[in-house]
Amino acid sequence: MASTARPTTPRSSRITAEGGPDFKVAPLTSKEFVAGLTTQVSAATAQYFWEQGWSPDVLLLVLVRKVTLTFKNGAEYHFVGAIRLLPQPRRP
Repeated sequence: MASTARPTTPRSSRITAEGGPDFKVAPLTSKEFVAGLTTQVSAATAQYFWEQGWSPDVLLLVLVRKVTLTFKNGAEYHFVGAIRLLPQPRRP
């Protein structure tokens, strides 16, 4: 039986990496950021997202802070942060 010899190559190569990801995080406390976060959203902006097909539940959570119902007898009901829509058919 004849033996076939294969040439051998040294297996001493290695890969190393140093360092890590480099990124900067800006704090979200600037006057501009806070003003943008607390400024009322225009009806045109809300309509834009509605027409794009965004979920009404998501739009309520993002665009509505509080709903107040006032009845003829003077009773008021305030809904803050817990507004949910009932299931409804999808828009075409």
